[in-house]
Amino acid sequence: MADYSTKPAPGNTVLIRLDDETNRRLLKARERSGRSKSLEALLRIQDHLSRFPDFYNSDLAEDMPTNK
Repeated sequence: MADYSTKPAPGNTVLIRLDDETNRRLLKARERSGRSKSLEALLRIQDHLSRFPDFYNSDLAEDMPTNK
């Protein structure tokens, strides 16, 4: 397993490591939207957090659809 630092980054910056499939999907989304990869990632994270504000609190979580 990689050794990651726990030191906080300055400002509002996040460094993420994507697996190949996730990166490919983000690049395709970027191409469709015409946005930069960074902006596409930001908007998708904001959307996820607005939909699932307290994901780990099962009392507040909405029913999530399952893939069948």
